[in-house]
Amino acid sequence: MAYKSYLEVDGLRVPMAVYVEARPNVRYSITAHKINVRIPRGMREGEFKELLEKLHVWVSDVFRRRPDLRRCFVTRSYRHGDTVQVGSRKYVLDIRPAPNKNHWGRLDGQTMYIKLVDISSAEERQRALKSLMYRLVAQDFLPEVTARVFELNDRYFGETVRKVSLRYTRSRWGSCSRTGNISLSTLLLFAPQEVMDQVIIHELAHLKEPNHSPAFWAWVKKAMPDYKEKAAWLRKHGPSLGF
Repeated sequence: MAYKSYLEVDGLRVPMAVYVEARPNVRYSITAHKINVRIPRGMREGEFKELLEKLHVWVSDVFRRRPDLRRCFVTRSYRHGDTVQVGSRKYVLDIRPAPNKNHWGRLDGQTMYIKLVDISSAEERQRALKSLMYRLVAQDFLPEVTARVFELNDRYFGETVRKVSLRYTRSRWGSCSRTGNISLSTLLLFAPQEVMDQVIIHELAHLKEPNHSPAFWAWVKKAMPDYKEKAAWLRKHGPSLGF
């Protein structure tokens, strides 16, 4: 039996992954990226069609209760002349065809100059465009984010921070190496400053305790007593952050 790779719900195409397993029942869930469906081996085609009907109703109900999750599957496209906002900064997009075989981007003031290869499909061009946009805003914000990391470190931890970087990641909001390298998701630039501070403090606390022991959380709480509220905000709104 061929399984669909997506489910159309409320006008949205939601990616879907179907796993056939040695299990007695059906289990499904939805994340900010896709629907995960786990079914028992030997499920008949008619049974799977009934499951899809139930799944359609369930996902629609989830979207009604979680509009923030629904927004994760709304495809946002950008054109020449559009204005985008990241934090308090606004950027104007200057998008033109690339004269060679490589996509290219440069930030000059508040203008993003981007050249895209014409031979790519519209979908591929949008992916390349967003990738360049994330890279450019990371370059623009990195100096002040770095300064904020050092400020919070000096105030609460007093450890050695060697390098700060911004990378486009959705799987994790931040990381900290044993050598003092702090990496933060570029998506945090779209969150309130205090939410980004919570992630920074979390990673800096790992310089004191490289685990999630009670001692680790004591360091986090000392620096930010209401860190749980900020973490809850990120769990709720995180999936909708970004371009």
